[in-house]
Amino acid sequence: MISARWLLPASRCEGTTGNSKERVGRQCGGAARQVHEKRKVKEHLLESHWPELSVRLSEAYGETGYVRALSLLKQTDTWLERINPDAAASLR
Repeated sequence: MISARWLLPASRCEGTTGNSKERVGRQCGGAARQVHEKRKVKEHLLESHWPELSVRLSEAYGETGYVRALSLLKQTDTWLERINPDAAASLR
């Protein structure tokens, strides 16, 4: 099952300034997790699938409604399961 931990808002990270890693980590935690998650999934996919993955994840992460965002992630999980089960597992 898709975890809601990847639905943390990334918008808090925008415009962040400051040199402290702790401050950036605290303010950009959601965005950093999303970037890490995308990178993890990409490791299991052919490069030809990367653009579609980016579109799907960006749409889900940019969604303001929780239910809609979770639905988009579940759809992405289903798509990944057809292409590469290991990629789908890394999203969960």
